[in-house]
Amino acid sequence: MLHLLILKDGKPGHYKKSEAVAQAMTAQRPATISRLDVRMRFAAYHDALRFYLKQHRTLPGLNWLRMVYRLPAELPHRPDLIISSGGKTAFINAWLAQHYRCANVFIGFSRGISDAYFSRLIVHNSEHAGDPRFIDAPIPTEITPAILNQAETDYLTGKPAGFTGTSHWTLLVGGRSGGYRYSRRDWTALAESLPILAARFNIRWLITTSRRTDRTCEQLLSCPEVKACVDELQIVRTDPRRIYNALLGRGRVIFCTEDSGTMLTEAAATGKPVIALRPKRARATLALDQLLDYYVSRSQMQRVPIEDMIRLDAGTLTACAVPSANESLAQIAEQLQDVLPAAA
Repeated sequence: MLHLLILKDGKPGHYKKSEAVAQAMTAQRPATISRLDVRMRFAAYHDALRFYLKQHRTLPGLNWLRMVYRLPAELPHRPDLIISSGGKTAFINAWLAQHYRCANVFIGFSRGISDAYFSRLIVHNSEHAGDPRFIDAPIPTEITPAILNQAETDYLTGKPAGFTGTSHWTLLVGGRSGGYRYSRRDWTALAESLPILAARFNIRWLITTSRRTDRTCEQLLSCPEVKACVDELQIVRTDPRRIYNALLGRGRVIFCTEDSGTMLTEAAATGKPVIALRPKRARATLALDQLLDYYVSRSQMQRVPIEDMIRLDAGTLTACAVPSANESLAQIAEQLQDVLPAAA
């Protein structure tokens, strides 16, 4: 039986990717999954380690590990594969793989540390095509059609017939992040587009915000003109209900502000048309830009400025030929078999 070790940095957007890969692997071979919480003691250590590796090209001794990371008294037993995502886990992923002499996979680009420290890297960029160390695939996500269908079924329980017979579109609203800055003008354009599109396409909206959504946006989404075309408005700041998956499952078209790679990935995993909305001031990180290019180049997503949202037509909303999330995950799990011990 395989033993998989997931490194968790406390950020759900990171460790959920690792969980998705681990679960896909257990579907192919019997395996146990252990989880190790790893937090850098100080954020500055991240840059310090990158500087160290530029000078030395080799990892420090294992005795440095506890100086850099907060770890339990005892480390887990030797795994067959270490899985992690998030830049601050890359170093300890490589460190532990050397210590255990086992295979390891990192989800994303190993910025600041040589690719040679990893058995496999899962990336959404085809520039490494032909290099067996890289697996070119969408970002792993736990979102699958089965999960969304069940969430939608639970959500619809008790809803009136008029609700269940209505055609819905879903809007996922993020907020300020990295190089993305939303002005009142951006949020006003978003709010004014909602009733126009609802009338044009004979739909009603399901909307959920995030912890990063500012109060200006929340207030505009809550105004009477918008609420008149909305069947669900979840202001996450004050509404803790867990209906995110249900809204993804229910919406025929998914709109998503493009400041969050996690939201974009989960939207794309639905296999529905996805519209990524960007504010006037938008400067994507290299990783986010590559992710958006990945989906757009495969016709899985359309990018639209928020100010142009009001002009959307039916041609923009053509269905996307997206492989389901479990198909992508199965392919990742299959390609990882090469670095694992042979099945008994």
